[in-house]
Amino acid sequence: MNPSSVLTLHDLFLIKGGGERLIHTLCQGLNSDLVAGAISPDSFDLSSLSGEITDLKGLSGISGIKTWSLARAFKKCHINKSYRNAIYSGVASPLAINSITAKNNVFYCHTPPRFVFDKKEHYSAELSWLGKQALNWLNAWFKPQ
Repeated sequence: MNPSSVLTLHDLFLIKGGGERLIHTLCQGLNSDLVAGAISPDSFDLSSLSGEITDLKGLSGISGIKTWSLARAFKKCHINKSYRNAIYSGVASPLAINSITAKNNVFYCHTPPRFVFDKKEHYSAELSWLGKQALNWLNAWFKPQ
């Protein structure tokens, strides 16, 4: 495959976790370009990848809006290349699907957004009334229609 035939999008490269390792290996094996919501030096060294790397710098420094700012970064993501295949990894990266030109789209679901489904009560338990309203809005925004 040539380097521009696959684009891989992954939420975050902040730690050296299993999801990050999987996407790093996938990008190496497929010579994939990579779009990440945010990249930290505390994660894997991405300089060994042969494809183009784009850091959306999508994390806000403001506590409490990390998920929203990451989702917003992917929704506003614009890549001016066409791809044969796009692989979306994580909770927020699939939000870029409308601005990515790819013949085939694949979603690698590590876990569904827990704050939308099984852990909704857990996340809202300690929130103020306003925080609960914001979480309800975020859930509606994320939940598939």
